[in-house]
Amino acid sequence: MAARSAFPVFSARGRHSRSRCRSRSRHHSHKRTLMDSSILVVDDESTLRLTTKARLQAKGFDVDVAEDGEIALEKLRGKTFDIVLLDINMPRLNGLQTLEAIVREYPATDVVMLTSFADFSLAIECLKKGAKDYLVKPIDAQELVTRLTSLLRAQISERSLATYKEFWRSTILFDVFSHLNSINTILEYTKKSFGELKRSDDEKLVTTAQELTEGVINILKGSVQIGELAEGTLLTQQNDTMLNTLVQTAVERFRPVAARQHLTLDFRSASDVPMVKCDMDRINQVVRCVLEIGTWQSWNKATAQVTVDGRTSGLSGQAGSWVGVRVEYPGDSVLTDEVKKVVNASEAEWKALKDQVSIGAFNLSIAKRVVEAHGGEFRIEADGKRTVVQFTLPAA
Repeated sequence: MAARSAFPVFSARGRHSRSRCRSRSRHHSHKRTLMDSSILVVDDESTLRLTTKARLQAKGFDVDVAEDGEIALEKLRGKTFDIVLLDINMPRLNGLQTLEAIVREYPATDVVMLTSFADFSLAIECLKKGAKDYLVKPIDAQELVTRLTSLLRAQISERSLATYKEFWRSTILFDVFSHLNSINTILEYTKKSFGELKRSDDEKLVTTAQELTEGVINILKGSVQIGELAEGTLLTQQNDTMLNTLVQTAVERFRPVAARQHLTLDFRSASDVPMVKCDMDRINQVVRCVLEIGTWQSWNKATAQVTVDGRTSGLSGQAGSWVGVRVEYPGDSVLTDEVKKVVNASEAEWKALKDQVSIGAFNLSIAKRVVEAHGGEFRIEADGKRTVVQFTLPAA
């Protein structure tokens, strides 16, 4: 049985992380404004604390106060602040020590230093340690609001850009590439059908469509770093889902394609499978990717077993209520060396990969990250007689 090699390829260059792909809802919250911003005033002078708080609250800001660095860090552990106004000269943790802790532990929070001394060298030291600005007491209320507004506008712009990049990367990685690969697979088999029926004109049209699809893939490849995408944020819209129904539907749709490779898909499901909370579109992509493995080669009247069941532990043995999806293929030719490297690659191994990897192997790696972003586990292994691809998701 010869493995197919018709898949387009992706560049494997770029930084890669083995950490779990983060998941965020596709539903974004309301557009953030300056008045949504929260500020923490840290100063051991009670009069300055309360005066500054009152002035900022009058401008519509959400303001809290702390009398020293240790209390400030405790409040930061319990709430996210956009800006910290931080006095330098305080008991216990002084301002510079507190600044270092905030920069290290809360990098998304900007710090503006406050001092009674117009010491330029001290200002430079604070800026070198990560402070965004520096104000000398007594603080002019209008100047304070102007400085804070400038910082907050910069934050909003940076976060809006980051959100857009996350959406772009998530869409490119988890939607476009996967869908284009499936379209290419369908076109491949449609072209074969026309060839067998000697419908040359139709075959030419399908070939043109396939070339156009591959052209789009190449354009997208040139606009992103695949390695960086693999560690991106996955935007999800999770709902209660019957995973056995989802998998059965995917199997039914995929049967004609599998049949052309002389592969029969045998679906079985337990009767007591619990629901899962997942993004149906994303998990459907995972199932489709796992089923597409069967089209990588031609079979000799083979059968793949597709099973969905409820489990009391995950793939790594973690106790709980899980739903498992298991696809078993005969033989071990599906689990190629490339698939092993791409799906199970550590950061160092990813960097050592060849510049080009097949879209099929890369899609399996993406499928694994989609499952992990849902709190599940993904595994592919072979023992010489069979290849098993399976994943588990926590029950709802």
